[in-house]
Amino acid sequence: MNILLQNPIQQIRGINKMSKSGRESIEIGSKDRVEKLIDGTELGKTCVDLKEWKKSIKNIPAYLEADVISTFLKMISNPIRLKILLILLEREWACNCEFEYAFDIHQALISHHLKLLRDSNFITFTKTGSWKYYKIRDEIRPYLKGLRAYLMESTQFVQK
Repeated sequence: MNILLQNPIQQIRGINKMSKSGRESIEIGSKDRVEKLIDGTELGKTCVDLKEWKKSIKNIPAYLEADVISTFLKMISNPIRLKILLILLEREWACNCEFEYAFDIHQALISHHLKLLRDSNFITFTKTGSWKYYKIRDEIRPYLKGLRAYLMESTQFVQK
């Protein structure tokens, strides 16, 4: 049984009237049609002027940079990558074998996380013979030190 909906209220009523088998489908139509249906009902009215809202939202601190901030937070949210960065904050350079000893995990997994940190421009490396030595990029080091200090103060508020 197909229900052709006239407005969103009928859509809600139509869903409630469907049998428990769930085999019936609801035809809503194109996106334009749905927008026209919503505009013609109470659902189309909002409590704010959308043009003004779009202007004001840009004034929210860091709102426009949210994607970049999110990428940064994702990079440090992994415990292995965070520990790599914490080790590198204490040392100028570290060899990939040192991370193997620190984590007691397979070298391929460590290499994967080091590559992600390199690709995200957190760290850089130099190769000497068959060894790779990693370090935090100089321009990022002060920010990570500040973040570490903040996180050390904040951990008292986190439930374990």
